Amino acid sequence: MMPLTVVDHLPGLVYRCQNDEHWTFLFANAGCLHLTGYPINDLTSGNFHYAHLIDPEDRERVRERVQRGISKKEPYTLEFRLVTATGEKKWVWGEGQGVYSEKGVLLFLEGFVIDVTHQYKIEQRNKILKHVSYIALKAGHQEEMLEEVLGVVLKTFACDRAWLIYPCDPDAETFKAIKEVTRSEWPGADRQNLAVPIVPAIAEVFRRALFSEHPNAYDSETGWPEDHLPINVEFHIQSMLVMCIKPKVGKPWLFGIHHCAKPYVFLEEDRQLFYEITQQLTEALSIFLSIQELHKKESALAEAQRIAHIGNWELNFDENTLTWSDEVYRIFGQSQEFLPTLEGFFQMVHPDDREQVEQTFRASIQQKKTYNISHRLLLKDGSIKYVNERCETYYGPSGNAVRSFGIVQDITEQKVIEEKLRQSAVIVDNTADAIEVTDQHNKIIEVNRAYSRITGYEREEVLGNDPGFSKSGKHGEKFYKSMWQDIRNKGMWQGEIWNKRKNGEIYPVWQTISTVRDQDQAVLNYVSVFSDISMIKKSQEKIDFLAHHDPLTGLPNRILFNDRLDHALRRAQRDKQQVGLIFLDLDHFKNINDSLGHPMGDVILQKVAKRIKENIRDVDTVARHGGDEFVIIMEESQQALDVVVLAHKLIMAFANPFKVEEHCLHLSISMGISLYPKDARNSETLISNADAAMYRAKEEGRNNFQFYTREMTQAAFKRLTLESELHYALKENELVLHYQPQYSLASGEVTNLEALIRWNHPKLGLILPDKFIPFSEESNLILLIGEWVLETACEQMQRWIKGGLKLQRVAVNMSGVQFQRGNIVDTIVRILEKTKLAPERLEIEITESAIMQRMDQVVRILDELSQMGVTIAIDDFGTGYSSLSYLKRLPINRLKIDKSFVRDIPQDLNDVAITRAVNALGKSLQVGVVAEGVETKEQWAFLKAIDCNEAQGYYFSQPVVVEDVPSFLRRE
Repeated sequence: MMPLTVVDHLPGLVYRCQNDEHWTFLFANAGCLHLTGYPINDLTSGNFHYAHLIDPEDRERVRERVQRGISKKEPYTLEFRLVTATGEKKWVWGEGQGVYSEKGVLLFLEGFVIDVTHQYKIEQRNKILKHVSYIALKAGHQEEMLEEVLGVVLKTFACDRAWLIYPCDPDAETFKAIKEVTRSEWPGADRQNLAVPIVPAIAEVFRRALFSEHPNAYDSETGWPEDHLPINVEFHIQSMLVMCIKPKVGKPWLFGIHHCAKPYVFLEEDRQLFYEITQQLTEALSIFLSIQELHKKESALAEAQRIAHIGNWELNFDENTLTWSDEVYRIFGQSQEFLPTLEGFFQMVHPDDREQVEQTFRASIQQKKTYNISHRLLLKDGSIKYVNERCETYYGPSGNAVRSFGIVQDITEQKVIEEKLRQSAVIVDNTADAIEVTDQHNKIIEVNRAYSRITGYEREEVLGNDPGFSKSGKHGEKFYKSMWQDIRNKGMWQGEIWNKRKNGEIYPVWQTISTVRDQDQAVLNYVSVFSDISMIKKSQEKIDFLAHHDPLTGLPNRILFNDRLDHALRRAQRDKQQVGLIFLDLDHFKNINDSLGHPMGDVILQKVAKRIKENIRDVDTVARHGGDEFVIIMEESQQALDVVVLAHKLIMAFANPFKVEEHCLHLSISMGISLYPKDARNSETLISNADAAMYRAKEEGRNNFQFYTREMTQAAFKRLTLESELHYALKENELVLHYQPQYSLASGEVTNLEALIRWNHPKLGLILPDKFIPFSEESNLILLIGEWVLETACEQMQRWIKGGLKLQRVAVNMSGVQFQRGNIVDTIVRILEKTKLAPERLEIEITESAIMQRMDQVVRILDELSQMGVTIAIDDFGTGYSSLSYLKRLPINRLKIDKSFVRDIPQDLNDVAITRAVNALGKSLQVGVVAEGVETKEQWAFLKAIDCNEAQGYYFSQPVVVEDVPSFLRRE
């Protein structure tokens, strides 16, 4: 079904209203029904007002905004709640503006509104989730966090009670809410913390929650467990939403809300929001419970940290406090009486490392990145220690840092081992393979000379970097993830990998990465050994190239050609496209080999291959099939004409001689063409048919091409003949104009004449434009033809005016190519001056599809023509699917309803509706409407009934030859 109007494709409501007290509707698009629930006829009945759609609480605000826009004569934007026909409220956003007369008088208001309810709800949901997240982050203890979160939930869901039960144990005898927040008006607000017996119905609720990953709703839509809950009667609970919280530590909790004052049916969005809050609550509880668990095992943790030489610390930015674990005190050589501060820590860093440590820490806060650094400490006894520090910082909703959690590890022993590794590096420094040693954090600590020779990086440039800086970009994350799994699980990885040298060159290496561990199996280092295998890869690529390409010409050989042809046929079958295959053979090439020798023949074949490649598209494939035979695959061809154009182009290309040393050789070619799927559906048959067509081309005298079917060959040569003859048609005055009258449906008089080109061929007779205009556009001949039509029509119109004929305008069709390639404005100005025809007597018709191809360029040209006084008409309107926003930009005077919509009027209701809509759109835009292709009295009566301005077609008259126009007009 065709769209009614372009406006009806727009989402939401597009409207036009009177500027009265309540803004009575004048026009509304089809989108009004979906948005408001009211059909178009209700809104535009004359009794319905735009203000009635606005929620009463928003009307005054909207009215003030509209009046402000009107007073300033500028567009205004609106956001308000819209009340639908069913009483539903939607949040909408829109734009509007006043439309004024030439004297500045406000005529009416127009604009549009769209439904933004979904976006509004998402914004509210995100605010709630951010608030809950912030509460969980800033809360000092678990009780405070639970109290605030339940308060937010109570307000969000407008419920009477939000609560938490621990543990969620269906096999217990009683349960009690360990934390709850209630509405003060709730009848049970003073009866909290009661122990309630777990009866079968309650146990069922607990079990459902335990074994469900999503909230369980109990309301009038979903039903309650058997016999209802006892508290449902006691506390008047009318609906409930519950979900199980399963923290990482401890037993499950039950989280829920009650509605008691009135029934409430939980929507899917309620359940989703409740689910996401539960997830955040689960994470927050997990943290608090984990901290509690850690406190219980504090002594065991301290012992573990002592053994691992790892301590942890926490920095609270709000309270400006820093806390250390016992192991941090030991590593830093401080007693428990020492009060840690951030400034005090920086003072303990070795002076030579202090600036870097401080800058790195502060940069991690600003850039919200992990803080990770190794440095030295200068202890109070004068000793030096090496430590590695790592921390992550957490941020509040406003983006400010809230807390930093970190660890510090004593790596002094590791540094000693690293020193030994440096000494050992001398042994391998002269090896041919590159060696790269990293620490347990995969930071480079040593490379050998071969590394610098292969990569181009000096040792000092890479120390401290992650080896990933030399990634080539050829491997995805999945590759590196698999590699590191082998390194961690198996202790090593070996394989081929592509890296990037310092100069940007990408090269392949064969690499082995091994893990070095201490006696406790802790990772100390990773050792990578790799060799450059570029030469090996190039040899492989050369072998592969020779396996698939002709060594003489470098073109694909039969193997690669057959693979590409099979691929092209599969693609064409999938996309329902055509594939053309050209089998090309050099004429009398044997004479060259016999007279000049095979070496000279090889040079010629190389030049032939180059010339063919220069004359085909990048998407096409040319291959050497053997000897002096070549085959061309032409993909993405829409019609046989495309292959004809290429074959003709190749023949013309071979008209130029080949210069080899002192010889100037003329070669011709014979080509056979077969088409998929017309001639064959598999590659073998397609090649065989093209080969057969090529031999027929040789039989026909060589230096030509033949299709597999004679009918196609005849059609191709007929097309080429017509194209060639069209060049002479202008010179020989074979082109003529006929004139199609356009009638006013109100008066019945002829108002305009449309100039229609015909080719009066000396042998074929009268040829209609659809037979020759398409290929004239391809060859740019359309520019000369279009200029001839324009000048001829203008000269004739001027003669008719001087002869006293009553005509308003002569209409001339313009090709999109004229707008794209020709200087159309200068051409029209020159012709009007030459013929002395007033600009208002000329009407330019351009199709909607031609406008949409290059919108900005066409609009600019039409603006210039319109300012001159030339009338602009859009031809075939409704077939190009242009948007309303583009239509408003065009300086058009008339819309022409395409004959495809008029043909089946009044039998086809869709065409009736479309024609009505286009006519209404034209009147709304205050432009004339012309219906094309009117052939019956019924069509004429319908168009007259809807007040269409003008019409043309065989019902009124066929196109009239120029000599008969005066007598025809006098009769009419």
